[in-house]
Amino acid sequence: MRWTRTTRRSSAWVVAALAVAAVAAPAGPADAASPRWRESVLPAEGVGVDGLAAPGPATTWAAATRVVQEGKGTRFEQTLFTTDPAAPGGWREVPLDPAGAGSRANAIDASCDGDALLVGDYDSSLGAVVTQHAHDGTWSLAAAPVPEHTLYGGLLQVDTRTTDDAWAVGWAQIDDGTVPDPDGGPSQQLSHHEPLVEHWNGAAWQNTSLPQVAPSWALTDVEALAPDDVWAVGQTDDDLQPVLMHFDGTAWTRTPTPRYAGVQGELLQLAARDGTVWAVGSAKQTPDATPAGLVLRLSDGVWRQVLLPRGTGRLTAAAATPAGIATLGTDPDGSFGLLLTATGTTDLHLPADVHLTSLLARGTTLATGGLRPATATEPARPVVLTTG
Repeated sequence: MRWTRTTRRSSAWVVAALAVAAVAAPAGPADAASPRWRESVLPAEGVGVDGLAAPGPATTWAAATRVVQEGKGTRFEQTLFTTDPAAPGGWREVPLDPAGAGSRANAIDASCDGDALLVGDYDSSLGAVVTQHAHDGTWSLAAAPVPEHTLYGGLLQVDTRTTDDAWAVGWAQIDDGTVPDPDGGPSQQLSHHEPLVEHWNGAAWQNTSLPQVAPSWALTDVEALAPDDVWAVGQTDDDLQPVLMHFDGTAWTRTPTPRYAGVQGELLQLAARDGTVWAVGSAKQTPDATPAGLVLRLSDGVWRQVLLPRGTGRLTAAAATPAGIATLGTDPDGSFGLLLTATGTTDLHLPADVHLTSLLARGTTLATGGLRPATATEPARPVVLTTG
């Protein structure tokens, strides 16, 4: 489904007319094109929006995670809100399957007829990852299988191409056994990360095998352009290098990452439109450097880096629009948004006091969701900002 995009692990608009070669995008005039954001506060406290989806032309869903205090501990609950003009504030909560208690709501995606998938974390009591499937207005548990000896993990992103063709990716922490402490202390548990790639056939999830890319690695996003053209991105854990994976309808293979400006990098999110695919994330010039934004672009079968204005921070989310690609990022000042076009870069002028994690593009409308932090007088609240 091409309307939705969001991101999170352990969880810049670029038009198609950009030159095939990587070129630096000059800063463009911001004030003339600055969007005006309208903020909606969702009816909850202490809940942050983790994903946005469009199940219909006039409806927006906001997937969120509720933190519930239980004695000295906490647990998570998957939570969903929908736009509703009749509700106070224009939003109301949607009932989910109670089996989602104990899991975050990491991401959500919907097909045009409202069929949707919401993905979350591994639940040891189920021995599977908690996901929920919406059909005919009702949400029900759809457990996603995991490898043997899974200790923890989850699905971080989902892309619903049709009601019976969806992909989700994430990671699983695999138990490698224990080794004794040479000093006589408690034994040490060994583990590694393996990526999870799950395919939804309309009725159930099927775990998909991958080639061995690294001793420990994970995937963070997936984009399904066609049944035989699916992309996924992530990062290796040992040498901290970005990973590009492609599915041709038969098997997954690794695609070499183009040379990029850095010694370490990560890819966190994908966006695609009209056959062009973008991947966003970050790179470091040195291992101790502050992460800088990284954008790769696939055009005519070749991945190339798109250079960004100096000082661009880590990019964490992307969404394709008729005009190009929107992206969210984080830097020491908080969340930011960029619009990259053939004529330059525009600051989206997001409010500095909101922590934003997700993007949704629909036509000329752009929405972003996150959390307005608590103040001395107000609790933290989930918010959705829209423009256009």
